Amino acid sequence: MTALSEQLYRFGELRRLVPDISQRMLTQTLHELQRDGYVHREVFLTKPLGVEYSLTELGRSMFAALNVLITWAATRITRRSRRHVWNSTARGNLRIT
Repeated sequence: MTALSEQLYRFGELRRLVPDISQRMLTQTLHELQRDGYVHREVFLTKPLGVEYSLTELGRSMFAALNVLITWAATRITRRSRRHVWNSTARGNLRIT
């Protein structure tokens, strides 16, 4: 969703952006997002067939809300990391700046 919020992508480009996902899983996920109205799929009659994916208006509005949650979670992960360092340094007796 983050990638599609920036621009439209062909399937191969999306696959390279998300290297830890199988082709089958990416296809299934994109199909479900399309079915639910979040993603638009456009097919071009070229050889080989060209397919581009982009967010729909509904997808863009959902991503706006989702991005707030992503930002919140990223902030909390940073805080948790700092807490882990503090806990692992004699309960904060060593000062890390």
